[in-house]
Amino acid sequence: MLVAMSRMLLILILTSIATQSSGLSVLFIEALLSSSHHIWISSLVKELLRRGHHVHFTSIHTLKVEESLAANYTHKSFDDLMQQLQNSNDYEPAEWANYNTLYTMYFTHQFSNFVCEKVTALKAMKETLELVRTKKFDVIVQDVTLVQCLYGLWEVAKGNPSVIGYVPFGNSPWIKDYIGGSSYPAIRPYVHLYMAKPVSLWDRTLNFIYFTLDDLLRHYYMMPINQKIANEFFGKELRPLAELEKNISVLFVNTHYSFEPSIPLPSNAIEIAGIHAQAAEPVRDERIRKFLDGAKHGVIVISLGTNVAWKAVGLDKIQVIVSVLAKLKQRVLWKLDKEVDMELPDNILALKWIPQNDVLTHKNVKAVWTHVGLLSTHEAIWHGIPVIGMPFFMDQRSNIKMLVEKGVAVHLDFKQISVATVEHALLEIIYDPKYMRNMKKLSREFRDRPMPPLDLAAWYVEFVSRHPGRDFGSPGRFLTRTEENLYDVYALLFAILLIPILICSLLLKSKYIRSKLPFESFTFTFFVKNEKKKRS
Repeated sequence: MLVAMSRMLLILILTSIATQSSGLSVLFIEALLSSSHHIWISSLVKELLRRGHHVHFTSIHTLKVEESLAANYTHKSFDDLMQQLQNSNDYEPAEWANYNTLYTMYFTHQFSNFVCEKVTALKAMKETLELVRTKKFDVIVQDVTLVQCLYGLWEVAKGNPSVIGYVPFGNSPWIKDYIGGSSYPAIRPYVHLYMAKPVSLWDRTLNFIYFTLDDLLRHYYMMPINQKIANEFFGKELRPLAELEKNISVLFVNTHYSFEPSIPLPSNAIEIAGIHAQAAEPVRDERIRKFLDGAKHGVIVISLGTNVAWKAVGLDKIQVIVSVLAKLKQRVLWKLDKEVDMELPDNILALKWIPQNDVLTHKNVKAVWTHVGLLSTHEAIWHGIPVIGMPFFMDQRSNIKMLVEKGVAVHLDFKQISVATVEHALLEIIYDPKYMRNMKKLSREFRDRPMPPLDLAAWYVEFVSRHPGRDFGSPGRFLTRTEENLYDVYALLFAILLIPILICSLLLKSKYIRSKLPFESFTFTFFVKNEKKKRS
């Protein structure tokens, strides 16, 4: 028996060694200066490490992994750059709420140019470039939301690895540029608009205008600047970036038809919304866990994510919120980054950081008050927690509209914060059972899939590596707008119909003239003869 167990153990060890030695070598690039994007993709990095693959992660933050996974993990980070950005006086995300839709559109593409200039100057990115040139990777997995200047990594990579792009900024207007097709302005709202879906003629017209302007701004303003920065960074004239992005093998998109209006997607566009929410674990922090466990009447979680700071909301509004929270019998777990010179009531636990995704798994959580960023939104949906949505900028605007339309959220305008508005939002979400009922239904739809999103994403990384050089996408992404929309076909058909009509028209006109001329001649001759007779 002991001999048999020893043999089995030996087989398992050898199998483990073989798996690790034959594991893939995967490069992850997260260069966009957004902590939420780093959090979103980190779950996939860890999952691939758990599967025995070798991962290098160049990102804006340092990702810590379990000691058991560290042997296959290397990384480079831009922590200093992120710290500089967050400490800058010009970095005030709450102020972005004052930007109108057009300026937000411009700001988004300008941000891509800004990040390209900053990131390509970093030592960590230059070292990553050298790593790509000298080390063979099986797959490159890269955030392609913005920062298109780094597409050149695919051109210089040793061994020509397959590329997987990902877009945590779910309903990005430019996803069509990677996969082909339309932006579907008659179906999906433009991401920066306060709109759940375009219903009326005016909605569709406005939506179409914004999608068109965004497309023009991307291709004729942002992309040329990114191209120039890329050529300088890689030291050569690269192929057009708009051409390179069409060579992505698979695109991971942070969407799901249960939440956003569904659109047709080609076979290489994979919806994996919820990959970070799936990775949630029970709360480990003892102080937080005891606070949640002891909440007989439930807990309200307040968190504005990684970008918006409460200091930007203002102390006066914080005081108003505290005065309302003090009246509740529910406990409140508050991610409060600002030191407040006031005594908080016993039912409030304020911390500078909370493991939000893990906290939402707790049975006593009754609602979450959030900025409705897409990651927080998906976490709330995944765990079935109703939302008080206080949006500030970008996709948060359309997110809250979609949540409210589904009956799972209450909209709270942070500019209109008062005792009355805060009290109404809290009492509505806590005591009206429809919000919890609707959110549980939405959660079931969101989670009910053939394969969980994190497992699906990991499978596709392995799948792409098994078929190097294979084009999984639609040929439509290589068509011009004229070809894709059949404008040339319409023109040809119009010409085919018009030419015979013109010929017939000319023939009829010509026949009419010829038939008219003899009659006029006869009439003139008859008239002359009559005149002569009269005179004689």
